[in-house]
Amino acid sequence: MTQVAYNPLKFLGTINGSPVLDPADIDEAFSAKYTVPAVKATAGMYGKGGHELSFNTNAEFMITLKAKSPTNSILSALHSTRSRFSCGFVNRNTNREAAFSRACRVEEAPSVGGGVSAGDRAWKISALEAEIVHDGYREEIL
Repeated sequence: MTQVAYNPLKFLGTINGSPVLDPADIDEAFSAKYTVPAVKATAGMYGKGGHELSFNTNAEFMITLKAKSPTNSILSALHSTRSRFSCGFVNRNTNREAAFSRACRVEEAPSVGGGVSAGDRAWKISALEAEIVHDGYREEIL
């Protein structure tokens, strides 16, 4: 059985089409989730159930970077001007997981602080009409 090693150099991120995320600056890297479940079970007073379907594709992207990452400056400028931008991420280790949106804004900047080490910076991004893929992606989404 062949085992494939995870390689952080195969993780690609873009903001406005430009590559970001130097692997040396990534901590937890990236996560994406839709803000509303696609299916929600419901039940009435007498136990009759059903499903509510949602086609809302708004999402939350989280990016955690090392404090010295140059991507912090990019995200900070976008946050301070409240600018809209495109944002995409692909895990090329699997070539199956990706997330992308053409309508992003920084929803929440990281808290600031100091200590023994420089620490990490967690950015929360609001992504409208996002595409989150678990089983293969189209190259053009980036």
